[in-house]
Amino acid sequence: MFIVIYEFEIHEGQERAFETSWARVTDAIYEKQGSLGSRLHRSQAPGHYIAYAQWPSAEIFQNSAHDNYDEAQLDAMAAMKATIKHADIMNMLAVADDRLHSKPYGEA
Repeated sequence: MFIVIYEFEIHEGQERAFETSWARVTDAIYEKQGSLGSRLHRSQAPGHYIAYAQWPSAEIFQNSAHDNYDEAQLDAMAAMKATIKHADIMNMLAVADDRLHSKPYGEA
């Protein structure tokens, strides 16, 4: 498994628009490029977000093509881009061990 960690700084007042378009873009990348999805986190600093995207492998991430999206997906990408003041890939990581759980210990 391969992880890409992103940092976003959003234009003031554009947080909700960013979150909405980010979700649509993430779904498009999952559908068209073979990612395993992503998780978005709000930072304690206003207008700052951290996201990590999960991919089956570095090769799938690196070979993902960005030319087969439909019109609605391209519109979502443009909407997301318009909200972003600055974006950067913070790190790319290979998973060494995975201990995340979806429920607390003892819950069925």
